[in-house]
Amino acid sequence: KDLVAVTQDPDRDVRKWAVVGLGWVKSAELCPIAQKLLEDQDYTVRDAAVSALANLERNTCPTLKNLAKKTPNKRTQSLALKALQKIKAR
Repeated sequence: KDLVAVTQDPDRDVRKWAVVGLGWVKSAELCPIAQKLLEDQDYTVRDAAVSALANLERNTCPTLKNLAKKTPNKRTQSLALKALQKIKAR
């Protein structure tokens, strides 16, 4: 299944586990997908996107710093900023 299509799947678990899987393999394809999922209506999908991004290296996703600011949800934004700190500490 096309990864972009997965991000638009009506089942939140499909969206969530797709982004989790990409985080496990540290795929660069995660970067643009995470941008969409950080704005997902379901907080578990947003949280999964943040966790997956935290697995990436800084050079895998050059726009990583901007992703944390993209989400309108303050809780997800806070988690994203903490994930960025974790990445910077490596």
